Amino acid sequence: MRFFIAGVVLYGWLRLKGTPSPSRRHWLAASLLAVCIFVVDYGLLFWAEQRVPSGVAAVMLATIPVFMALSEIIFCVRSGSPSGWRWLFLSASAE
Repeated sequence: MRFFIAGVVLYGWLRLKGTPSPSRRHWLAASLLAVCIFVVDYGLLFWAEQRVPSGVAAVMLATIPVFMALSEIIFCVRSGSPSGWRWLFLSASAE
């Protein structure tokens, strides 16, 4: 529910700023990414929490933002900017 609320707030804020509504293709890409987030990331996390020590499951949870950034690069066919890669590396090493 919190992701839905955050998405609605973000969508409303962007529309108020004058950003055009996403195209059908963008909505489909976002939907595919959302399914991947819930099914793959959280599914594996919930599975791991029952089978491995909690420390390993915590590390898996901490790497979810890195997987989100990599998923955007893969699914949105973006090469990533040098500063983006730098921030991704710094955020991953800070975990």
